[in-house]
Amino acid sequence: MAAGDKSKVTQVLVLLAFVAALAAALYLFFVPAFKGYQGIIFPWSVPPPQITGWQKFAFWPPIPGTTADPFVTFLFVAPVFIASLGLITLWMKEPSARAWVLWGLFFITAITIAPRAFDFGFFFVPVGALLFVAALRETFDSVKQEDRRHAV
Repeated sequence: MAAGDKSKVTQVLVLLAFVAALAAALYLFFVPAFKGYQGIIFPWSVPPPQITGWQKFAFWPPIPGTTADPFVTFLFVAPVFIASLGLITLWMKEPSARAWVLWGLFFITAITIAPRAFDFGFFFVPVGALLFVAALRETFDSVKQEDRRHAV
């Protein structure tokens, strides 16, 4: 495999990470797929209508008149912003620089989704996984390139 092929794979992984982050955020913001707070369940009670992820997590506890939690909104938007920063690696020529940027973005993504990992953070796990694989590929590519330089 030529070095150019590996960078194409990295480019595809970075683009997929961005698309995965965008899809997860849009799903959480706009798709009513979560059960609302039900309270005490009686046999005659009607389950509440489904709500979006943002309504479920930003307005918890569901006290009437509460405002949305800005931290939840930040956690929904941050992985998309982080993955969009990964798009700059599409124009970087040096594999070691790409590897450093991708490793940094991977760790920032992991730190960002960790506080709410069991609530909604798992929606962004594919973003972290794709950035991890891209960083790993670029690291191996840069090590190979350094070995070739020293061999000559």
